[in-house]
Amino acid sequence: RPWGFNHWAPQSADPNTRTSWWFDANSDTFYGLRCTHQPSPWIGDYAWFLLVLETGFKANKRMAFTSYRAEGALRPFLLDLHLGPFGHQMKMTPTNHGAMVSVLFPSSGERRICAQVPSGAPADKDEKSAASLKTTSGSCRQSAG
Repeated sequence: RPWGFNHWAPQSADPNTRTSWWFDANSDTFYGLRCTHQPSPWIGDYAWFLLVLETGFKANKRMAFTSYRAEGALRPFLLDLHLGPFGHQMKMTPTNHGAMVSVLFPSSGERRICAQVPSGAPADKDEKSAASLKTTSGSCRQSAG
């Protein structure tokens, strides 16, 4: 597939639905910031992951709500989302091969970011180790630190 660069977009569809149509600007939900290699919804995505903010919802249900239509929220050079109900703010600007992400957390409550990787057949040593320990790669877990 051409251009092995990373592209970034907010994800408004539940990541467990496994759809190629994972962003809708008319939605008010935010599941995370998706690193994607999908050139077109008709082709599908590969090697994607989701940066997820832990905001207090149980079992990683709807992570937060936002308005993608807010003034300046979606610009080619900056994603600037104010997330409720806890007041998180997530900013992202793309770089040539990745992105710079800034997250502002409220003074109290959960303060975590995790990478949610889609589950599938274990392909490498780390995935096989996680499978043998019966841990999933498709959800966020509490860390020790």
